[in-house]
Parts: sequence; structure tokens; C-alpha cells
Amino acid sequence: MAAWAGPRLPVHMAAWAWKPGKSIISQKGAAAAVCQCIPGIPCSAAPGFQPSIWGDLFLTYSSPLATSSTQKAWMVHRAEQLKEQVAKLIAASIACSLYHRIHLIDVLERLCLDHLFEDEINDMLTRISNVNVCGCDLQTVAMWFYLLRKHGYRVSSDVFAKFRDEQGCFAANNARDLLNLYNAACLRTHGEIILDEAISFTTKCLKSVAPNMETSLASEIKRVLEIPLPRSVRIYEAKSHIAEYGKLQSRLSFARDRVVECYFWMVGVYFEPIYSRARVILSKVLAIVSLLDDTYDVYGTSQECELFTKCIESWDTAVTGGLPENMKFIFGKILDTCQSIEDELAPEEKYRMPYLKIFIVDLVRAYNKEVKWREEGYVPATVEEHLQVSSRSGACHLLSCTSFVGMGDVAAQEAFEWVCSVPKIVQALCIILRLSDDQVI
Repeated sequence: MAAWAGPRLPVHMAAWAWKPGKSIISQKGAAAAVCQCIPGIPCSAAPGFQPSIWGDLFLTYSSPLATSSTQKAWMVHRAEQLKEQVAKLIAASIACSLYHRIHLIDVLERLCLDHLFEDEINDMLTRISNVNVCGCDLQTVAMWFYLLRKHGYRVSSDVFAKFRDEQGCFAANNARDLLNLYNAACLRTHGEIILDEAISFTTKCLKSVAPNMETSLASEIKRVLEIPLPRSVRIYEAKSHIAEYGKLQSRLSFARDRVVECYFWMVGVYFEPIYSRARVILSKVLAIVSLLDDTYDVYGTSQECELFTKCIESWDTAVTGGLPENMKFIFGKILDTCQSIEDELAPEEKYRMPYLKIFIVDLVRAYNKEVKWREEGYVPATVEEHLQVSSRSGACHLLSCTSFVGMGDVAAQEAFEWVCSVPKIVQALCIILRLSDDQVI
């Protein structure tokens, strides 16, 4: 039997461990420290420790919220409500894409809320562990690998082979792909050469791109390069993660925040409870329209708007290289929102999404045309020429299509073919809205 080596220290304390032949403090320092504790014995040198910056604050501090029974009861009740909502969200995610399910678990764990949903998360992990990821992109595979290996599942690193070339480079489209691959590779074991190569490749790339980024992603990259995510203190990391959500509004400060108004407008379209899903989907798309309108109208330059339009047309994050970070962020959120809408649809309803994307592309083309007119100082010669573009930039054709997306069996494929042809009634609606919106009283 091997000799007992003493108690095992936590990973974050390992660097402080005493080793034979090493002394944490000098003999002189130790003597001084002992003398401090024995009254009457003079000390040759004071250790020079600074007093606590907190003083006795926490010995006497009492939060007003903690002493208010009414406020405390409300907070407990509100917490229970939110727990129920998240539990329903987890249950509904079974029908969602693999990325959506992985992302949901990842967010709960990063916010240190996973302990509230242990059974639900364990059930999801069991389901996810049996998924074939051969057809998934690098970001999804990396997050899948990281999540399962972190929870003790045996996952082969061979899943990354298809993303690596002969030079040891990996097919990452953006910094987020690199970061997820780096996090996954940090859970490598001895002898996993492909993950050793992934660490080397992603570290070099992340150090190269991070200085040119002014986003929360750059801060996250800096943190994980200093302390890899598996070794970080979760509750401290949660603070940074919460702060990232708070930065969303400041990043889009140029755009109008009209989510409540968007939903209120949609209640006017259909208020019946049966159309709850349709209202939510239509509100999301209307919020996208508002954001796109402000992006083209007050934020992007002519060149940036041209490139942004091409990104929307391609529907691919790989072509966002020349965009400013905020516009990359907006594009990513548009893709995420459309994916969340698709996840809401049943398998037999997913044919509706291509129709929706067609109208989103047409909308940004109209916005981009108006930007070009503005930059060139061009004024349409006739009302008809003006309406050829402005009736489309009013987004009524997009919203007409979207109104069918969440309506269940009420809207068949014929309805989408009909609205996609932009019949006269939709054309008239677009013109009425545009002229009403442009009217000066």
C-alpha cells in the first residue's frame, strides 16, 4: 500500500502547495509572524500586511431587501415562476436543433443555474450523447464535445478530423468557432494529438484576432487564454457572462428598442389565444425589421450596407469578414432569431422558412437601394419609381408572409405560394402603408 501523501488540494490551490526543500516564508519572516502573536516579545520587523479594505462592513451590514418580508416573499415567488418557465423551455427544447439544446445547457451552466435543473439536464445529456454529429458544423461539434466530456461521457476526439487539413489547420469560420474549439481541446487527455494541434492552432489564431475586436467576445477570449474555461471559477465566470447580456442594449444604442410596441401591434393582428405562437413569431420578425431599418438608415456606411446586404443574401456567417463588429453581431442575431423560429415549427411546417428568408432578403435589398439613392443624392423622377423600392422597404410583404408562419394548419403551402407572388392586395397594402408613413401633416 502506498504511503499516504496527505490531503488532496483543490486544483486552484495546487500552486500554493508546500514541497520538500521549499519554504513558503523565510525563517526571519516566520519568526516575525510568530512574535506578532506573542505579547511582550519584541519583533525585529513588522510583516507589513495591509488592513482589510472592507473594514468591519460585513459584520454589521444588513440588506434592506433581506429585512423586508414583503420584498423577500415577492423575490421567492418570482424565482419560482422563472424556474417553472425555464423548466418548460428545457422540456420544449427536445424538438429543437442540436445546437439550440447544447446552447441552452451551456448558458444555464455558465450562469450557475444548472443545479436547479439537474434531472432535466441529465436527461438532455443522455439524449445528446447518442446524436450523430457527422453533418454538424465546427461550432456545434465543439460545444457538443466540450459539454459531454465535461460531464464524464466518453467522446472520441476523432469528430474533429473532418475539420483539420494536412497542415494541422482547422476549418473555423470565425472567432466563435475558434473559441469553442479551444474550450473543447482544453479537455484533451494524454496522447490526443488532434486536440494538441487544436490547442496550438486556436491559441495562435485567437491571440491574433482578439486585439482587433472590441466586443465581449474579445474579453471572453482574453479570459480563457489566461485561465482555460474548465479551470475557471464558475461563479466568477458567471459574473462576466451576466455582464455580456447587459452590454446588448449598449451595443445597439443606435437602434430603437420597440419590442413591447411590436408585440402590442401584433395583438391587433390576431388576439386569440390559439395564435399565441404566431404572435410571438411575428413580433420577432417585426423587431428584426426595426433593427434592420435603423442599421441601414443611421448606422452603416454605403460600403458596409452593401456588404451587409450580401451577407443576408448568402445567409452565411463565413462572408462577414469586412463588416464592423456591431453589424456582425446583428447578422448573427438575425440568424439566431430565424433559427429559433424554425425550432418552433413542427417538422411538417419547416418548409415555411425559405419563404420567410426570401422576403427578408428582398427587404434588405430595398433598404440598400435607398442608401445608394441617399449617398448619390438621387431623387426618383416619378412616384411610381419611388414606390418600386419604398413600397418594399415598408416590409408589409414580409410581415404578410410572416403572419402565416406560426398559424398552424390554418395556413397551408398554397397560402405561402400566394403571398410570395405578391398579389394585388399585398401590393396595395404595401403602398398604403408607405404613403401613410411618408405623409407629412
